[in-house]
Amino acid sequence: MKKLILFLAVCVSQAFAQDVHFSQYEFSPLMLNPALTSVDKHLQAAVQHKDQWRSLNGYRTSALSFEMKFDPKNWIKVKRKTEVYTPRGDEGFAFGINVFSDVAGDGNMKQLAASFVLAYHLQVSAHSRLSTGIKGGFIQKSISPEGLRFNSQYTPDGAYNSGISSGESFSYLNFMNADLAGGILYSYNTEATSISANDQKSVKAGFSMDHLNRPGQTFVSGNSFGREFIKCTFHANAMIGIHNTPLSIGSSALLYLQGVQKEAIAGILFKYSIRQESKYTGVNKPKSISVGCYYRMADAVIPTLLYEFNQFSVGISYDVNASGLSSATWGRGGVEIGLRFFNISPFLYQNKVSQGRGAGANH
Repeated sequence: MKKLILFLAVCVSQAFAQDVHFSQYEFSPLMLNPALTSVDKHLQAAVQHKDQWRSLNGYRTSALSFEMKFDPKNWIKVKRKTEVYTPRGDEGFAFGINVFSDVAGDGNMKQLAASFVLAYHLQVSAHSRLSTGIKGGFIQKSISPEGLRFNSQYTPDGAYNSGISSGESFSYLNFMNADLAGGILYSYNTEATSISANDQKSVKAGFSMDHLNRPGQTFVSGNSFGREFIKCTFHANAMIGIHNTPLSIGSSALLYLQGVQKEAIAGILFKYSIRQESKYTGVNKPKSISVGCYYRMADAVIPTLLYEFNQFSVGISYDVNASGLSSATWGRGGVEIGLRFFNISPFLYQNKVSQGRGAGANH
């Protein structure tokens, strides 16, 4: 089979090498590892968009996710407070939905995927949890070969002639396949000893495998790479508060292995708490700003800015291309924006069991 220039160089080789990915991967936990589903929050929704390599008509990727724990139980009333409850435990089942779309290259290659996730979190000690998750859904791919150019369409003097036949046979312009994934996670969390102490710790480490059923993905007849490679993901992150200061330091590392390709990202984030939260009254809403930088091996430097207010987060990052492709992109890798809403619990100010039994009931 003749090689596709442009398209294979920018799109297809990437499709076989790695999945759709985001630089701010904390905004898309269901794509990273299904065991992350509602691991910290009882409810979370996020939307994300990335525009990468615009000068090369590269990738335009969007994702939407929703995750929630099943009916949280064992809520107990805070002493001498009214209508405020705290969780006795933090384990049980959680579910999530994730949708993403991606458009890339002159061939207008499109991907649309939807997944449903089920996870279980087990409290193994006062501060530690083990989580597992499974994900199942579908992925649809399509292509428009009219915009592609092939080696065979260039004359000996290097001029492109669209009237010359490409000699390529695109047997599948649109197809859909099932897709399965699974993962495990260990998490360790301690709360601050007081509102102003800022000595909390959070550590997570996990492993996941995507495309366990190896769905088909070929567009071209005779393509030997007709099935998706299984992707293995190793990830870890930590956020440590600096005692009696408004500062926290976060770090994370991520490794993708898929086929013969790999991708590694590591970085650090500095968080400054502008305002602390009122622990019981809820009058003062928390506010913080974080700045950091990540590096994707042999690809890009990624400065990141994150603003958090109460239950909302806004993140923006920019991939500064540092690979050999920078001569074509002038270093402009792409901008990425993430928006997130979360709720510690949809039942924070009510207790379903105690409704109708009087405000003083304890459960």
